[in-house]
Amino acid sequence: MNPPNTFWRLLRQYKVRIPMIQRDYAQGRSDEQTKEIRELLLENITEAILRKKKLDFDFIYGSVSEDELFPLDGQQRLTTLFLLHWYFAVKENKDVSEIMVKFSYETRISARDFCEQLAKQKIPFSDFSVDTPASVIRNKKWFQYHWQADPTVEAMLVMLNSIHESFCEVDQPVLESLTSEDCPITFSFLELEHFGLSDELYIKMNSRGKPLSTFENFKAQFEQLLEKNGFIEESKQFSLRIEQEWTDLLWEYRDEDNTIDRAFMRLFTFISSALYLKANPFARNASLLIQEFSRIHDLASVYNKKENVSFLFDALSLWKNRRDIHQQFTEIFEKLPLFNNNIQLMEKCLNNSLQLDERVLLYTVVAKKIAMQETDLIDTLRVVRNLLIRVRQGNSGVYNSNLRVENIGPILSGVDYMVNFNKPIYEVLLQESSIPGFASTNWGQEKEKAELLNKHPHLKQSLHTLEDMPRLKGAVHQWLDAFVAFSNQLTDTLVELDKVNAAFVSRAMLSLESYQVQLGWSNLGPRYLFGGKRANREYLWTLSENSLKPLFTRFTAALINAQGRSMKEKVESLINPGKWTIEDWQYYFIKYDTMLKDSHQVYTNSGSNRTFDIERLSGINLQAEHINPFYEAIVELIGDNSICRIVDCQKRLSERSEIRTINNAVFRLVGSRWTYDVDSRIQADLDRYAETLSGFDVVETGYALVMKAHELAARSA
Repeated sequence: MNPPNTFWRLLRQYKVRIPMIQRDYAQGRSDEQTKEIRELLLENITEAILRKKKLDFDFIYGSVSEDELFPLDGQQRLTTLFLLHWYFAVKENKDVSEIMVKFSYETRISARDFCEQLAKQKIPFSDFSVDTPASVIRNKKWFQYHWQADPTVEAMLVMLNSIHESFCEVDQPVLESLTSEDCPITFSFLELEHFGLSDELYIKMNSRGKPLSTFENFKAQFEQLLEKNGFIEESKQFSLRIEQEWTDLLWEYRDEDNTIDRAFMRLFTFISSALYLKANPFARNASLLIQEFSRIHDLASVYNKKENVSFLFDALSLWKNRRDIHQQFTEIFEKLPLFNNNIQLMEKCLNNSLQLDERVLLYTVVAKKIAMQETDLIDTLRVVRNLLIRVRQGNSGVYNSNLRVENIGPILSGVDYMVNFNKPIYEVLLQESSIPGFASTNWGQEKEKAELLNKHPHLKQSLHTLEDMPRLKGAVHQWLDAFVAFSNQLTDTLVELDKVNAAFVSRAMLSLESYQVQLGWSNLGPRYLFGGKRANREYLWTLSENSLKPLFTRFTAALINAQGRSMKEKVESLINPGKWTIEDWQYYFIKYDTMLKDSHQVYTNSGSNRTFDIERLSGINLQAEHINPFYEAIVELIGDNSICRIVDCQKRLSERSEIRTINNAVFRLVGSRWTYDVDSRIQADLDRYAETLSGFDVVETGYALVMKAHELAARSA
C-alpha cells in the first residue's frame, strides 16, 4: 500500500480513466438523499480548504496498465476532486489543462468528450457572476446539446453549481494548496497488481461501489458529524452500540428484510425531532415528525451540544428488548387511561403512527426515566395528559384538539421544566403558578387539584377515578366542589347520569337553576348550548371557566338525595317547572319535552327570560334548518300533517321560522305574544276567540289559535 496520496499527485503519475463498467457519477444527483450527502461532503471540504483541517478520503483501489490507472473503487471521490480542482483553476485564472486532461470517463463517449472539453476550454470566472456554472457551460459553443442526456455530465454540472455556492465568496488562493505536497485532502491509493482488466474483476470489485443504503449513509454521516463536533468517543460508541445493544433493543421490530434500519430511524427521528423542536419553538413543519429526521444540516444544529448527544444515547438505552418495552407501557397505562385503544406508545413510535399528544407523553416517559424519576412517572403523565387534552378549541358546542406542530417544542420544554425540579409533580404544581408551553388557566386547574390533595391526601385515588371518566378526560374543575362534598359518590353518579337522555338531564338542571352557555353569535342573536349529544355534554361538563360549578354542585346534591331506583327515575323526579312562571322561557323548556331534543341542544336566544324569539338549530349554524321550539312543540301537539307540517315551518339562514298551516295561515311569536296572518274572512272571528284565551301558557295559546283558525277556515270554504 502506498502512503497518503493526493488527486494532483495521482494525475501527475497516471492518466485516470473511469472504466466503462463503472456506474455514472452519482454525487451530483438531484434526489434529497444525494443532496444531503453532497452538502456534508462540501462542508468537510470547506473545513479542509479554509481551515487546513485534514480530510481523509479513505481507500481508492485501482488497476494500473502502463501509465493508465483504472479506478475500481473511488470513482465518485476522484470525480468530485477533478471538478474541485477545475473550479479553482477557473476562479484563480490558472491554466492547468495539461494535467486536467489526464482525467477521463470511459462510461460513455459523451462523458469522455465533456471531461476533455471542460479541461481544455477557457471560461472567465466573471461569467459565473451572471449565471450558474452549469448554465454558463451549457451555453458555450463547444457544449454539445446531446451531452445533457448523459447522467454523468448532468451530475457534474449540478456538483459544479454546488461547489460554486460553497466557494464563490472565498477570497484566498486555494489551487496552490490543492496541488501542493501538503494538500489537506488525501486518500490511500491501493494498486491491485497481477490482475487483468477483466469484466469479472470489475464486477467483483464494483460491488463495493453500489450505492449505500439510506441507513448506511445516515450512519456514516452521523458518525462524521459527531466527530466534526468534537465528540470523538461518542462517534465510536454510536458505531459500536448500533451494531450491538441497540440492535438487540429493536431486533423484534425488524423489517421483512431482517434489518432494524427503519425501526431505528423512526426512534432516532422521534428523539431528534423533539430536541430540534425544543430549540426551534416556532417550527411548523409537520414533516419533521413523520419523515426521517436525517438531514445533516438539521442534525448538526441539534447534536452540537453534549447534553443532546447524551440524551440521544440515554434514550436509546432505556429498554432492553420488545418484552421490556411492552411490559412497562402496559403497566403504566393500565393505571392511566389514554382514552384510546393503543397504549403501546413506543410501538406506535416504531410504526410511525404517534399522534401529537402521544409524542409528548412518550417524551415524558423518556425524560423521566433518564432523570431516574420513575416513582413519580404516572402522576406526571397524568398531569401532562390532562394539560394536553385541554389544548383545545370550542366549535359549536364541541371541543376539538387545537394541538399543532408549533405547540410541541414549547410543550416539551415545559415537560423538561417539570422534570428538572426533581420533585413530585404535585409539589411542582403547588410551587409554580405557571410553566412554559401550557396555558396558565389549564395549569391553574391542575394546581387547584394539587391544593385539594394537599389538604385531603386521602382523596387522591377517588379524584383520579373521577379524572379518568371518558366524559371528563381529566377536566374536573367544574365538579371539584361537588367532589369535596360527595367524593365517594360523585364518580358513580356521573357515570350513571351520562347514560340518561340529554333532554331529561337539561330539563332537570333548568328546574334547579337557569343556565345557558354562549357559543358565539349569529344573525339571529347569540347562540347558546344546554346539552345534547355526548360531545355536547362533554363540552358543558368540562367548560373552561367555572360558570356552572355552583349548578353542578347543587345538581349533584339533588340527584344523590332524589327518590328513585334508577338514575333515570332520579332525574325525572327533579323535572318541575314550578320555579318559573308562564312568562319565562325556562318554564316551557322544562314542561314540553320536545323543546330540548336529545341530539342537538343549540339555540339562538335574545337572553331575556320573557322574550320567546328563540330558534332551535338542527346543525351548527344557520345554513341548516332551524325552528322556534315553541312552534315545534305546537306542531307536535297538533300531530296532524293535514293541518300543519314541521317542514313548512322551518327556515334557513337569517329568516325567522313561523307556524304555517296547510291553508297558509301564518302564526308568529313577537316577544311572548302571538301574531297571525290569516284569511280576511276569518280574521274577526279569530280575534274574538283570542280574547277568550286567558290563563293559558304560550304553547297552549298558540295551539288553540292554530286549531281555531283551521276550524274557521274549514267552515268558510
